[in-house]
Amino acid sequence: MAQFKKCKAGRNIRGTAYRCTLPQNHAGLHEYAASYSKYKNKWCTCEQGHNHQSRVEAGRCNSLATMKRGGAIKDFKSQVKYDLKCNGEHVTNHIIDFEVYPTKGPKWVEDVKGGLLSAEWRIKKRLFELNYPKIEYKVVKR
Repeated sequence: MAQFKKCKAGRNIRGTAYRCTLPQNHAGLHEYAASYSKYKNKWCTCEQGHNHQSRVEAGRCNSLATMKRGGAIKDFKSQVKYDLKCNGEHVTNHIIDFEVYPTKGPKWVEDVKGGLLSAEWRIKKRLFELNYPKIEYKVVKR
């Protein structure tokens, strides 16, 4: 979600270095936190009230909730963090969109992708598959 910072005059400033619209009796540029997405996705809320990074991800959450109500899956979790290691050393973390627990069989993870598959994501996916070979990694595309 967008983060807001207040200028010295108490006005909310959003996004990149916007200037306050008040008279210049205080410092011009403000500290900021990025409030835009690199891939131009829109944060959405699904029917369960979870915040998601895209409409596609929110739609998948709604589908999983429907599957849970229908009994096809037992449960699911969203935004699960996995530790990725190489030669026993921590390399990075990978946040999976959904961890799904079926009524029968082993759990699997799903990562929802809109279009562009970055090189960083490909590396994290490969590290995940090496670290957790018993967990199936599914990519859900738009």
